Parts: sequence; structure tokens; C-alpha cells
Amino acid sequence: MQVNFKGRTIAYHAQGRVHSLDELWVYDANAWDIESGIKVSVKHFKEIEEAIQNAVKEVIKKLEAQGILQE
Repeated sequence: MQVNFKGRTIAYHAQGRVHSLDELWVYDANAWDIESGIKVSVKHFKEIEEAIQNAVKEVIKKLEAQGILQE
């Protein structure tokens, strides 16, 4: 899947996994900027949407920090 943000295409993928008996199922996500290849991974979220949102936000932060994307 992918989203467009300020002219950038950010792709993402999320998956669930067994974590522990206390937190049986959690979600991890990867997101990356198609053009630059900047990629992040986030782990351990209760909801798949939360994992995806956080991964995309982290990519945006990296793009801004490197001056590729203006705030």
C-alpha cells in the first residue's frame, strides 16, 4: 500500500505477530519513501492502523531532517 504526502510517495507494509502471553498479538510496520529509499521500521503496536501511522510519520520526520521535505 502507499500514500502521497506533499508530492512524495510513501509505501508501507504491516504485519502482526505473537509477542507474549501478556500481549498475545502485536503489529509491526515498515514504511519507505519511494524516491529516496529512506526506510523505517516500527514495532509493537496494538492496532495495525497505529503501526502504519507511526511508520509513515517516522519517514516524514527523516525526510524533513534531511531537508528533502519542507515542514
